[in-house]
Amino acid sequence: MFQRKNFVNMLFQCEVIEEDAEISAFKFRAQITISNIIPSIIALPSDGLKISATFIGDNGKYIQHLSLDINEDRFTGEAALERIFVNYEDIKI
Repeated sequence: MFQRKNFVNMLFQCEVIEEDAEISAFKFRAQITISNIIPSIIALPSDGLKISATFIGDNGKYIQHLSLDINEDRFTGEAALERIFVNYEDIKI
């Protein structure tokens, strides 16, 4: 069985290959909000790579929030090894 940790290790063993293609990048200077869709998306300025998510259930009763500053340690130790977020209420006990 393929281990997720092996996948992370292989990523760090890969060689970086320079490409000739032009890239475009931008930095947020102010909040950007897209709220005409569900879920709404909000992008905020940050000096690094930060991912935050807040889930609010249909009736507003269930709220979950996760915020991660992504660096190499956090990526290898947490983010790359996980792929599923679950609502607590969906777990059958």
